[in-house]
Parts: sequence; C-alpha cells; structure tokens
Amino acid sequence: MPRSTGRSTVLCFSAIFMFAVSGQVFPSVLSQLPGSAVEHGLLLFALFLFFPIASAGAGFVADRIGKKRMLVGGALLMSLTFLISTFVSSIGLWILAVLFLGVGSGVVEGQASAKLADLHPGSESRYLNASQSFYSGGAVIGPFYIYALFKVFPGIRLQTAFLTVCLMNLALVVGLLLLEEKPAARRTPTPASLTDLLRDREWRIVGLALFIYVAEEMGTASWLEKYAREALGLAHPLTAVYIAVFWLGLGISRTLVGLGLLKLEGKRILVLSVVS
Repeated sequence: MPRSTGRSTVLCFSAIFMFAVSGQVFPSVLSQLPGSAVEHGLLLFALFLFFPIASAGAGFVADRIGKKRMLVGGALLMSLTFLISTFVSSIGLWILAVLFLGVGSGVVEGQASAKLADLHPGSESRYLNASQSFYSGGAVIGPFYIYALFKVFPGIRLQTAFLTVCLMNLALVVGLLLLEEKPAARRTPTPASLTDLLRDREWRIVGLALFIYVAEEMGTASWLEKYAREALGLAHPLTAVYIAVFWLGLGISRTLVGLGLLKLEGKRILVLSVVS
C-alpha cells in the first residue's frame, strides 16, 4: 500500500472515530445540562434530525467539490458545535449547535466511508467492516472520556469538556487536509429507480430491518443516561460508563459480524441478531 494511501486510510478511520466520540458526548452529560426532560428530548431530536439527510445529500455535493472538502467541512461543523457549547448555556442555542453536529456527523460518517471505498477498490468490504470497529471504539471512548474527566477533576466545568472535544475535532480538520486526492474507480452504473427497489421484496425486508435497528440503537443509546440515573440510581459521571458499556457490546457484535460469525450466512446472522 502506498504511504499516502495508508495515511489517508488512517485519517478516514480517525474521522469515523471522532464522529462517534462527538455524537456520544451530549447524551453522556445530559443530566448536567439545563432544561427539562422535554428540552433534553428536543436536544437529542436535533442531533439526529439532519444526520440522515446530510449523510445522503453529501454524496451529491461531494461529486462536485470532492470528498476531501466535504470531510473538512463536516469536521469543522462538529468543532463549531462544541465551540458554541463552550460559551453559551441557553438550551435554545444548544439545540442549534447540536443541529450543526447532526449535519457535520452525517457528512463525516458518509464521506469517510465513501473515501475508504475509493482508496481500496476491490477491498471495500474489508475496510468498511474495519471502520465499524473505529465507530464502536469512539462510541465507547466518548462516554468513558466524560467519566474519566469528571472523576479525575471533580470540580471541572462542563464547558471545559466541550472545549476539549472542540480542539480534538480541530486537530482532525488539520489532519484531513492531508488526505490523498484519489478519484473513485470508474464503474458501469446499474440504473435503478426507487420504484424498482420498492418492488424488490428482499430490499424492503432489509430496509425495514435497518430502520428498526437504527431506531432502537439511537433511541436506547440516547436515553440510557436518564434510565441509569432515574431507574438504577447511578450518579453522574458513572452514568457515562453505563452508556460506554452499551457501545462496547455493540462493538463486539460488529467485530463478530465482520468476521462472519464463524462463517454463518448473512440471513442467519440477521435472524440471530433480531432474536437477541
């Protein structure tokens, strides 16, 4: 593998890692933020509102300006979220900031995966599976970082935690400027309309499964902190560890799926996952 390709691969993995870290900071400190449960719910709603739109729409823009610029822009938006959060305490402005995080995260997650595919034509599945380990690792580190920060420095201000995440995202921006500008391998497109896809029974089943899975994953992860605090009686920052354990389990399962669960068929893996 050329040195520049290896460096760009590491940068894409780092972008996915930081996207996951950033996305778990707000749920991990939810009990420390001002506002009611309804306002906290709006905060989480804002986080996920534009994520899928940005993730899908970024591809059209990237075709015109390039994935490197999209990744840099997405990382800058993630930095902006925590920069705003460092200096304001209004729930309204926090909701606006988290909207930026949703857009930036959608861009970074989608374009980092697409860039990995460009860098490794013919080995896309292997590298995309590997990227899921970095996503899960970041989702574990995010809450655990909050726990460690407040445990080591009990008097630390929440804004200081936000500022450190902002600086980490800015470091990612600097790194992404070194990405290799390698065009995607040309492939012969296969025409397919949304109507054709909706007529495909397997596509409908997989699409429904993905919809339910993401709804359960994001819904569960977002409210674990509240459940740990109110139902289990855990105190902050121990609630952050509770969230980290959830993502650790998810990371283990994704690693096993990447290994093919000892060569089981994909259909059987899906059935086992739904049952569990």
